[in-house]
Amino acid sequence: MKNMTDFNDFLESYTKLKDGFDKGLKFFIESYHHDANGEPFSYVGCYPERVKLEYIKDHGFLILIITPETVFTFSEKKYTTNVSGRIVAFGSKHDDETHSLIEIG
Repeated sequence: MKNMTDFNDFLESYTKLKDGFDKGLKFFIESYHHDANGEPFSYVGCYPERVKLEYIKDHGFLILIITPETVFTFSEKKYTTNVSGRIVAFGSKHDDETHSLIEIG
């Protein structure tokens, strides 16, 4: 996920997530930290309560996905992003093995 960097991709990812939310689709969110054993350290399948785009001076644009269990936050300064079909992928800009995959469906 290394070469996905500009804000247009970030905005496209937000638009894809917001569209899925507006249609009432379920999100399946897998988070991997250092890709330990190829298994996600966190997995949530839910209908989000809210999907939001915010701007915070020190962090730039942020995508927030608020679920009944938790809040997922992705900052454009910390993550690269890409959309492929029903999947929105976020990859850490700080290491190659930390990422999140969000399947909308």
